[in-house]
Amino acid sequence: MRTLALALALAALPVSLARALPHCFPDAVAAFHPTGNAGYGQDQMPGIALGLPVPPKVPTQGSLDVVSLGHAGEIILQFKNSAIVDGPGPDFIVFENPFFIGRVPSQPADSYSVFAEPIIVSVSNDLATWYTFPYDPAALAQVGGVSGTPGSLLPDLIGLAGITPTVCAKRVAPDDPLAWDPNGVGGVSGIGGDAFDLADVGLPEARYVKLQDSGQKVGFDGSMEGADLDAVVAINSRPVLAAGGTDTDGDGLTDAEERLIGTDPNNPDTDGGGLDDGIELAECKDPLDPSDDLTVGFEFNTDDCGGGGGGGGGGGGSGGSPGDNSFGCLSSLAPDPAPSAGAPLLIPLLLLGVARWLRGRPSNK
Repeated sequence: MRTLALALALAALPVSLARALPHCFPDAVAAFHPTGNAGYGQDQMPGIALGLPVPPKVPTQGSLDVVSLGHAGEIILQFKNSAIVDGPGPDFIVFENPFFIGRVPSQPADSYSVFAEPIIVSVSNDLATWYTFPYDPAALAQVGGVSGTPGSLLPDLIGLAGITPTVCAKRVAPDDPLAWDPNGVGGVSGIGGDAFDLADVGLPEARYVKLQDSGQKVGFDGSMEGADLDAVVAINSRPVLAAGGTDTDGDGLTDAEERLIGTDPNNPDTDGGGLDDGIELAECKDPLDPSDDLTVGFEFNTDDCGGGGGGGGGGGGSGGSPGDNSFGCLSSLAPDPAPSAGAPLLIPLLLLGVARWLRGRPSNK
């Protein structure tokens, strides 16, 4: 009954409050210009381009939770409630749906191929001035055909997205394409994806990410033409304070938001772990758990790994469940939908509140 009462109370809150919570993924699609016959996933826009990635269950298939861009098509994603910042190491990860072809390497010396559909990545803080991550055009010109790209070429493609396979793993963390991770699938750290550092383009902060298919003829013609976007996730991020909100402790969350989710509006770092509450939410971490404050990336619920198939549309956001107390991922379950769909905006707050209630529930022992 208490859970029901909490749900009803949250449902009565203003939608504007639900919008204000920061998280580690984009809040909106600022522009979308697909080309050719590309149409896969468009019926689920903009939600399918937002939220957390949905990796395939096996590393030799591509995620189905994508929208296709078409050859040289592009999409611009906007961070409204948070901003990517230049912090230690890579600052954000782009997830397309590359996958290992035929076999997954078991040691660094193994030869292998990846179905890669390169994406040119640019960032901006104002939609006017764009900074494009540098890459090697000569290496890009070698990518093509449905037989895949040899693993030996992948290091030369650093600076592009759509290169590193996405796998079903427990943690979202940057992968170093030059280093073999013995604990990862096929040597890939975390769930994979391609990581980018704002320092490489000299930008301290970014609110927009532009992803453009490279134009290389890689896949098949049809609705899945060109690169397929799964998600973009910020690793280093800060909250953007809701307009008109009072923030007593200066952590980027309004006092009302803090009272709702159970953090202390008079203490910027409620759990004492080293990061302000707002930054933790903006990086999909738990502001009530000090153990994750200084770790890179965040835990991922592998139950939400999706089906494969080499590209296409499907599913929505992913994350924890109310029973696992994974506060950070719970805040990331639902991106802001279209303005006409106000009710789903309450989902993150509802789940955050349920997680907080479960955390404080007396034990039966």
